[in-house]
Amino acid sequence: MANPGRNQPCPCGSGKKFKQCCGVFGGQPHINQPRTAQQEPGPNGGRYNVGHGRPGHQAGPLEEAQQVYQLGNALAAQGKTDQAVVHYERALSLNPDHAEAHNNLGLALAAQGRIDQAVSHYERALSLKPDDAQTHYNLGNVHRAQGRIDQAVSHYERALSLNPGDAVNAKAHNNLGLALAAQGKMDQAIAQYERALSLNRDYVKAYNNLGLAYMAQGKTDQAVIQYERALSLNPDDFLAHNNLGNAFRAQGRMDQAMTHYERALSLNPDYALAHNNLGSVLVLQGRIDQAVAHYERALSLWSDNIAPHHGLLLALNYVDSKDPVAVYNAHLDFARRREAPLSPLIRAHTNDCSTSRRLRIGYVSSDFREHSVSYFFEPVLAHHDRDCFEIFCYSNLFQEDNVTERLRSRADHWRHIIGLSDEQCAQQIRDDQIDILIDLNGHTGHNRLLVFARKPAPIQVTWLGYPNTTGLSAMDYRLTDGFADPVGMTEHFHSEQLIRLPECFSCYRPPREAPEVSGLPAWEKGYVMFGSFNNLAKITREVMAVWAKILQAVPGSRLTLKNSGLGGNSAQQKVRETFTGLGVTPERLELLGSDPSQRAHLERYQHIDIGLDPFPYNGATTTCEALWMGVPVVTLAGRAHAGRVGVSQLSNLGLTEFIGHTTEEYAVISTRLASDLERLSQLRVELRSRLAASPLTQAQRFTNNLEDAYRAMWKDWCLKSIPQHVAS
Repeated sequence: MANPGRNQPCPCGSGKKFKQCCGVFGGQPHINQPRTAQQEPGPNGGRYNVGHGRPGHQAGPLEEAQQVYQLGNALAAQGKTDQAVVHYERALSLNPDHAEAHNNLGLALAAQGRIDQAVSHYERALSLKPDDAQTHYNLGNVHRAQGRIDQAVSHYERALSLNPGDAVNAKAHNNLGLALAAQGKMDQAIAQYERALSLNRDYVKAYNNLGLAYMAQGKTDQAVIQYERALSLNPDDFLAHNNLGNAFRAQGRMDQAMTHYERALSLNPDYALAHNNLGSVLVLQGRIDQAVAHYERALSLWSDNIAPHHGLLLALNYVDSKDPVAVYNAHLDFARRREAPLSPLIRAHTNDCSTSRRLRIGYVSSDFREHSVSYFFEPVLAHHDRDCFEIFCYSNLFQEDNVTERLRSRADHWRHIIGLSDEQCAQQIRDDQIDILIDLNGHTGHNRLLVFARKPAPIQVTWLGYPNTTGLSAMDYRLTDGFADPVGMTEHFHSEQLIRLPECFSCYRPPREAPEVSGLPAWEKGYVMFGSFNNLAKITREVMAVWAKILQAVPGSRLTLKNSGLGGNSAQQKVRETFTGLGVTPERLELLGSDPSQRAHLERYQHIDIGLDPFPYNGATTTCEALWMGVPVVTLAGRAHAGRVGVSQLSNLGLTEFIGHTTEEYAVISTRLASDLERLSQLRVELRSRLAASPLTQAQRFTNNLEDAYRAMWKDWCLKSIPQHVAS
């Protein structure tokens, strides 16, 4: 991330202008995260040294240097940084060995964004006074803000070793914790925050950062405790309100999350991250128009913050009325604003052009965990031909789980890229000599698309995690199939070349501990239960209108909706009100939030007779889960990939009779199926075995097709890379 201008918001999220707060300090480690760390910069990002230079009587130039230096300090204390710089430089022209003046000039230069010069003066100060704890602390701040985390840790630790036990060092412990957190070392970060709190029990920022560390470990209950402690000390801390909102969102407590985001914005209406985070909750609740407004507001407040730009693009996929051309242009605008400035960083690739050699394949993801992406990625990782392909996984993941461990054991190389800047990550990929690099995120959370923008591998591919183009010119291909992206339908909405795999574009790993398929619920209950466990963002008013017609056409039928967005009363009430307005009474609806385990989630399907796929953004994992649990799914064929995933899955399963091409046909298929309980019972018994025998779960077959595609891409690149000699 480029440093913000002096009049732009400070990256630490304080709401102050950059020149009035941290200078360059604190932005990069958390800029793309939906959370806010609180650092302790001191004046202009560090600690001014107010010492008096060399002891004893100073005469002539040295005495004048000291007087000018002290005047510089007075000006800095008044916030007159430009004038302070002039005086510090004058003092050093009179006394080049004035260590304190070098330190303070470094602080003032950092506040002006002149980072290289600031570092030079800090290093000069340390060459004169190697054991100056304040300068080590200040240099640690600079290195951390610039993404040089290892150097930051070294200088913080040195500062603390030189001045142990001082209560002032609570700040150094706090910032060392931030650096360790940026490295993904959460246990060590927690220890530093706790040390800071042992020195200062009223240290609001350390409570906040301790909460962030617990959040990164998935310990949301502990995080809530820390944020609430911070707010008990300062009820108007908008940063802590924002972070408490994040914790409640992670717990599925959407009403509480919105309350705290809105409180943060009432305290600081121009707080970009709170606008971004409120947008994400509104998406989960299906309030897309409001979400888009908050994302756009976040971008207008802080254009350098990339997170709301990703959120905005993701939200556009949910809007059926959005012109595909407009959505495509929005992705191209992202590339124009974010990718184009990075083009000078692209380097020529020197990979060996042997077409038959073992290829190095790299996968980049923030979802190497219990996540829908892993359900489709793990089968491929387990079945890659290791004689022909060497597999690298680049994990942008804080919180690991048992799925992470399984994936790690199946990769040849595992790289943690948390804490690495985009350029550092790109260099790691170059050093690994990756031939084909695959993005598994697209514009979803914690992606590393700006690594791909640097083109660290000769061939770059996007797949699986996002149902649309990335917009990047550096992304060469997008993997799909002929059902999800029929020839001639969507090519012109992609910056990438579409590669259509045979059969299907993904392969599902059935859940290991799935409960047995139950008997048909309708026989026992006496009515048909429709259901959809998809993200509430996909269940728009247009979708509800079609589902309401289906319920009205099937006497006594009911509908179960289940997703994390329904974890709050306000979202449930909004859904009930919408259906009531469409002629469906509330007692015909069952609205459920998240379950504590995957097994409990899957058991819910034992109460569902027919699955309804939303549109224009279909389900993927949810459709496969329903089918595995014996529940047939009706889908509507859309005009873009996001709305044709159901077409791909049902076509590969041989169930094309459940694909509607208009909303009327979709409703007719659903009502007709609901009237045929014998057919539903038959499907209930056979769907699991049918899915197990289909291309959708044949991992070896799918991986062979994928590897053939990789090899074809490689051969094409090699052919283009070999100089062509033309006879005269």
